[in-house]
Amino acid sequence: MRLFFLRLAHRYWIFSLLILGGGPLSGFAQSNGKYLNGAIQTPLPASAGTYRAFSGKSHGVLLWAGGGKIYRGEGSEKAKMEPTAALVVGTRDAAGKITWKVDPAAQLSAPMIAGATVQLDDGLLCVAAAEPTPHSPAFLLRWDPDRQRVQRSDLPDFPVPLQGGSGNQIGPYAYVSAVSCAGEPILFRYDVEGAAGRWERRTPCPGPPAPFASTAVQADGVGEKLYLFAGNTGPNPQNDTWSYDPATDAWQARAPIAVAGQPYFPVARPVIDAGVHHILLFGARRDPNHRQRTILAYHTITDTWVAVDTAAQELPEHTRAHWWAGKIVLAGGTLSPGVGSLTVREFTPDPLPEGLSGVDYLVIVLYLVILVWMGTHFMRRGRTTADYFKAGQRIPWWAAGISIFGTSLSAITYMAVPAKAYGTDWLFIWLNVAQILTAPLVIWLVLPFFRRLNVTTAYEYLERRFHVVVRVIGGLAFLLFQFGRIGIVLFLPAIALSVVTGVSIYTCIVVMAGLSIFYTVLGGIEAVIWTDVKQVAVLTTGAVVSLLLMGGGVEGGFDHLVDIAAGDGKLRLFNFDFDFTSPSLWVVIGGGIGTNLINQSSDQTFVQRYLTTRSEKAAARSLLTPAALVIPISLLFFGLGTSLYGFYKVNPGELNPVLNNADAIFPWYIITQLPAGLSGLLIAGIFAASMSSLDSSLNSASAVITSDFYRRFRKAGPDRHYLTIARIATVAMGLLGMGFALLLAGAEIKSLWDEFSKVLGLFAGGLAGLFLLGMSVRHANTAGALIGFAVSAAVQYWVSSTGAVHFLLYTFTGLASCYIVGWAASWAFPRKKDLHGLTIRTIRKIKPED
Repeated sequence: MRLFFLRLAHRYWIFSLLILGGGPLSGFAQSNGKYLNGAIQTPLPASAGTYRAFSGKSHGVLLWAGGGKIYRGEGSEKAKMEPTAALVVGTRDAAGKITWKVDPAAQLSAPMIAGATVQLDDGLLCVAAAEPTPHSPAFLLRWDPDRQRVQRSDLPDFPVPLQGGSGNQIGPYAYVSAVSCAGEPILFRYDVEGAAGRWERRTPCPGPPAPFASTAVQADGVGEKLYLFAGNTGPNPQNDTWSYDPATDAWQARAPIAVAGQPYFPVARPVIDAGVHHILLFGARRDPNHRQRTILAYHTITDTWVAVDTAAQELPEHTRAHWWAGKIVLAGGTLSPGVGSLTVREFTPDPLPEGLSGVDYLVIVLYLVILVWMGTHFMRRGRTTADYFKAGQRIPWWAAGISIFGTSLSAITYMAVPAKAYGTDWLFIWLNVAQILTAPLVIWLVLPFFRRLNVTTAYEYLERRFHVVVRVIGGLAFLLFQFGRIGIVLFLPAIALSVVTGVSIYTCIVVMAGLSIFYTVLGGIEAVIWTDVKQVAVLTTGAVVSLLLMGGGVEGGFDHLVDIAAGDGKLRLFNFDFDFTSPSLWVVIGGGIGTNLINQSSDQTFVQRYLTTRSEKAAARSLLTPAALVIPISLLFFGLGTSLYGFYKVNPGELNPVLNNADAIFPWYIITQLPAGLSGLLIAGIFAASMSSLDSSLNSASAVITSDFYRRFRKAGPDRHYLTIARIATVAMGLLGMGFALLLAGAEIKSLWDEFSKVLGLFAGGLAGLFLLGMSVRHANTAGALIGFAVSAAVQYWVSSTGAVHFLLYTFTGLASCYIVGWAASWAFPRKKDLHGLTIRTIRKIKPED
């Protein structure tokens, strides 16, 4: 491991100050498996065209229209192909059996062969080939579930008569890449969501013309791209792969279609996206005489090809592949020149994992038992609300600091950060490094208020400085954010656990939420902090061990991994563009500063840690602890993501092409590459990563509900009563967050890193602006603060809906807009108020308790 980081330090001098240790371990066995199970379904009707038909899904049915019917020749007579106008509708019953129905009243207006078909969200965009007509008509086909019939809507003719092509939808546009009748490559797009759509010419593929090329859309770690696979087995064999970026209108040559040095040639082959980063290609030829049964997989991140399976029967060409009810369907097409096929082939992905061993389960169970024991152990100390929320101020500074660190990184670090580095590069590391810049400011400006005013929650300060209404708004904003945060940090490890065990993701969420609620309710903040310390140790140990094993799992070790990453641009640290809509260096640093100011100045989960130490000086040390840890830990987890990239670049066959979550790449490595027992330890680390955030959210939300709402607006009662309310609030918040996680489980979220950053910026930026405004601006008042907060909400809505800035800057725009507008608006509402101990100038007059 030392070599890995020394090579990085050599390339990037800023990290050479770090002292790193360790070394690679021995390699381990690798395995390959079969990922698809094939079956034969009900064949297409005899009247259906099989050669280049229009086909796609609409409202749960499969539409099959037009195409060519192929008739075998007799004797020396050649086979004949006759275009058809037939339209066939396929439906599934409860058992999954497909039934085909021919509706003569809904056939096409004329016999047609598909030039290109684009699968839309709710139907098909069809462009006919210029045969037999001299032009290429375009139209939409949609299934009307109410009338149980197909609706056809004409579109403007395709601008150029075409021989053939393929198309896909990206965002609001349908893209058609084709070859014109004049033999020229062309690319057009059509705005399918626009009121008055029109065809718009874009940059065509720079490769040789390929009228029977296949296309698919897939993510590459940065965004969605259009991938084109062109091939022939003629005098000039072709096996090209190209990617098209719709954001830049530019094409890039990718790895040719070859496995272990053996080229494959995709002549009009069906392709389809699989999982989050794979594209499957059915039946590419090794040579003109090779049977077309091989299924290849292309990985968009590592730019590698691998043969993943072999079909039991020959696979067709000149047709399309479709995902339908969780299965891949290939219908019709041709098996060889002049031989059509009515066969309907169906492929079902195998379940992902083989499951954990008994030793792994034992490790996980022991870990969970320790959690329960810690909750019951600290319950004996939690006899008052001061114990429950402040741990009697007996927490050592280093334990509070590690708890802060675990809360801020947690599951987002353990899974999403390696996934981000694996899919992109190291630019996002500056988001974490920004914590070093903000820690001194928070210690000087923010910390004295919470320690010297002897508050239980951060939002008590807002009432003292402004008004009880501001306190209530602050508390509600915090609870709203924690509601979303609990859902995400529950959902993230549930993905990994579901992948590992095959247990329903919903069951995983319920089990994890129940355990977290249990020990947090019993032990309060003291149980939270000490379990965080243990969980950070498990989290870090698991990551280090994985990194060591990964380096030992490839020939050449870390040296080879670094060379691969550097050669593919995966170690990029800087992007000096001044484009604030993309993740440039300025955007990432600005987002990091905003995120850390929000966390450390206005987030009760962090503020509560400041209140558990013996003194203000100890609290300051606890704040410096995560700042000291952030660089080595960031290097560890970004290095882990880069190593995953190198490992799967060398071993593309170890990736499952139907892995359907981008953040599950590290858990996939854990369950497929690590020995029994160690896998259980690292899965326990995923639990640790999640629970170190979840328990903090539960306890801090309970503190806000109890102190800022229940206790604030209810007559005084015994402390034991408020302790009961605190425990009830913990359970209630946990159950609400669990419900949100269950909803997330049914949603399609490409990257939880992105979603978490969006939630943080949209709901928390203005709240931090209120604190900084009150602490640093003497003339700030209630009216100005409320106006600033309202304008901040409007600004956040505008930037999120228009895309004016990258989502990482949402935190900064929310904070800055609230602060600036609040500062300006306060001049219009002058009001005198005793500010003793409420601004940075006057808080210094109150001596710290130490």
